[in-house]
Amino acid sequence: MNFFRKIINKIRKQDHLGAYIISRKPIILVSFWFDFLNNLEDIKAVLPADKNVHFIFKIGFYKSSKDAAEIKTTIKELNQKHSNYNFNFLANSPEELENFQENGLNTLFCNQNAFLDENKYKINNKKPRYKAIYMARITPLKRYELATKVDNLFVIGSWKDAEVEYAKNILKKCDPEKWIKRIPHFMVSKYMNQAQSGLALSKIEGTMYVCTEYLLSGLPVVSSKSQGGRHIYFDDRYVTIAEDTPESVAEKVEEITSRDMDRKMIRENTINIMQNHRKKFIELINSIYKSEGVDRNFGNEWEDVFTHKLGLRMHVPRKIYKKRMLKKGMNL
Repeated sequence: MNFFRKIINKIRKQDHLGAYIISRKPIILVSFWFDFLNNLEDIKAVLPADKNVHFIFKIGFYKSSKDAAEIKTTIKELNQKHSNYNFNFLANSPEELENFQENGLNTLFCNQNAFLDENKYKINNKKPRYKAIYMARITPLKRYELATKVDNLFVIGSWKDAEVEYAKNILKKCDPEKWIKRIPHFMVSKYMNQAQSGLALSKIEGTMYVCTEYLLSGLPVVSSKSQGGRHIYFDDRYVTIAEDTPESVAEKVEEITSRDMDRKMIRENTINIMQNHRKKFIELINSIYKSEGVDRNFGNEWEDVFTHKLGLRMHVPRKIYKKRMLKKGMNL
């Protein structure tokens, strides 16, 4: 079964152009900016030259003002050949919003973690086995060294070939109570529920899906100070910020796990924040509909269009793959 699944995934990867189809009339596509660039020629080949095309980009990893300026230059070059292309960006934080807007880019503050499917995460009321869990690739970006003094730690993380020595050294220093290299995506919440709290220790990255997944599973979070947008879902009632030392992280884990947490409240408050950002996305689509003279309300279409992470950078069900993933040879 795994053999055939690998073959199917390989075929899909070859055809899939890293974009999700929100609408065909008018044409509205969602993608990560760099996935768009990596598949640019193939994407251009399936797009009509006589119709407006509206791109909406998730930003992914944190983008500075300099990054935004480079994106602006690329867009200008594209529009010289393709004046029918329209570009919109979803900023993960107010800081990124400012970086993009000061460069004249159409940008909306809409955190990409709002596109997690909350139904994939549950609260398990069984007694947790571990004090904290860190679910992240074992790489310098994730700063595992800050977790070396956390007691009763559960680690889930793999590494790239070039990171083998770093990973082995980190696992030795952290000495986790349990370590698993990989888990199936559908068991993420199950494993998170085995811990009392979740760790988020990177200094700068994207929104860190896992951090919001902790919260959707009802876990309080110990985070370092960070850029990238994960803090949008934070609340002092169930998130505490540690200094960049192992001692501070360990202290914060002890402090937050000693609280009498309402796990249902953590989950519900996180979903409320997600819903607010989804509303912004719906309003953006409605504004595009209006600009194209289309009399529709995307709010009424949301349940049919929405899927986990909008289908990007992940395995999707066959029905969604066939209907909504942009592919080579497709005729829009």
